[in-house]
Amino acid sequence: MPVVEDEARIKQSVTSGVPERLYVFCGAEPYLKEHYMNQLVTSCVTPGFEVFNLKKLDGAECTAEQILAAADQAPLMMGRNCVVVRDFPLTKVSSADCKLLTEYFAHVPDSTVLIFNLPDADFPPKQSRDETEGEDKGVKKQRKEMFDVLSKHAFIAKLNKLPEQRVVRLLVNGAKRRGAVLSTANAQLLLQYCGTDLYNLMNELDKVCAYAAGGEVTAEIIDRVAVKTLEATVFDITDRLFAGNLEAALNALEILLFFRTPAQSIMGALISPFVNIYRVKLAEQSRKTNAELMKSFSYSSYFVLDKARRNARRVTMDGIIRCLEILDNADLCLKSRGGSENIVLEETLVKLGAVLR
Repeated sequence: MPVVEDEARIKQSVTSGVPERLYVFCGAEPYLKEHYMNQLVTSCVTPGFEVFNLKKLDGAECTAEQILAAADQAPLMMGRNCVVVRDFPLTKVSSADCKLLTEYFAHVPDSTVLIFNLPDADFPPKQSRDETEGEDKGVKKQRKEMFDVLSKHAFIAKLNKLPEQRVVRLLVNGAKRRGAVLSTANAQLLLQYCGTDLYNLMNELDKVCAYAAGGEVTAEIIDRVAVKTLEATVFDITDRLFAGNLEAALNALEILLFFRTPAQSIMGALISPFVNIYRVKLAEQSRKTNAELMKSFSYSSYFVLDKARRNARRVTMDGIIRCLEILDNADLCLKSRGGSENIVLEETLVKLGAVLR
């Protein structure tokens, strides 16, 4: 069975009430993997019989024998015997376990739904050279056979990071389910403040919707309640520098330092928007579009480039090159641990402000 990346097909399979006997959830978006896995469990297990028919195993602790023993149990009354295994290290199983699992994957009982939720982005999971170095060729061959059998008999759901427009719709609809109103523009603002991690976004959505108390989630509420990521805060610092407000930029930096944000993390986040502006300046000279820039540098959001274009209008190419030189020197200073990290950051903002004023 081929790897399935179409979210509609995955949803249909896990909610149909007639599930496959074997599932593998992989991909780079843990929130979606957990979401659809929970829908599958709900579809498989009769309400009220979870204590009998649902087994959850920690793959870092359990053995192959324990997984198969749980999967071989017959369900009580109606429904299916559902076994959820999280983070099982399939790439590290022994020769004996390979044999056991390979045989079982081809003959999972009709009354069982065996689910593997893997941390890996790809299937089969990739191994580094360090992990495979010195391994017996026979074991490698057995693992390949195990993955071949698993690929043949399992429904493999690959759930990756969602595009920005899809996340925005998810936030708008999520607010509606929470009894609040969130516009597309303010959903984009929440995304800009809180980043793309869906677990974090949903937590922040809960907060702003609760604060709105059944009303509209406004930009003011988001600004007051949502916790900004480091990148969002540094983007604010950059905007204040380009607006000529050095004092406000320094105040925002002081807040980061008060909360003991590592200096090198701040510096890394500060360099990023200036690199974006430099790329935009070069793109403008070459008449490149945002779409071409996104493809060339794997940007996930138009927002980043739109903001870079706005700020790019306020600085010359010579000016942005000078800013990058200042940031490069400051980054080297932090890495060499020469002097106070706080002073290095403050001096960097002052120097940048002098170029941009």
